[in-house]
Amino acid sequence: MAQSSSDPEQCRIMVMASGNGSNFQALIDAVADGKIPNSRITQLIVNRGKAYATTRAEKHNIPWEYFNLISHGFQSKTDKDPASLQKARNNYDAALAKKVLDRPDRPHLIVLAGWMYIFGEHFLDPISAEGIRVINLHPALPRKFIDTLQPTMSDTIQTNTTGSTP
Repeated sequence: MAQSSSDPEQCRIMVMASGNGSNFQALIDAVADGKIPNSRITQLIVNRGKAYATTRAEKHNIPWEYFNLISHGFQSKTDKDPASLQKARNNYDAALAKKVLDRPDRPHLIVLAGWMYIFGEHFLDPISAEGIRVINLHPALPRKFIDTLQPTMSDTIQTNTTGSTP
């Protein structure tokens, strides 16, 4: 399922999920069925260690990575200070943005498919500045909004394959 990374014409999609991954599976299926054409899912990032989405990724040969606010040392479990918590979130957001932007196969599109974390400007601003679009698919019933998202994804795919905005 991890489509060939040698085709520069395909839209590279990174998915972020926190749990079961039912929306992630719907994306996998939509790419495989051609409902999201000319695309490939290049990576999954999860922020919960036991997210079942990782099992789905492994089944379809999609690389995945665990990156968590607490486990990766940005925030202490016991920290209650609002200023300290905000600083931790800002640092986590910036580190995750850097992780995305430093990839050799930088995504054209990030889909938040059940990502149970609200991003701030330290993630969204650098991602946006590089022209990477972000779609938040959650909360959504699995498969319910794939057809609704198709025009947005198609615009992203067309922009990345032709170099012009539709």
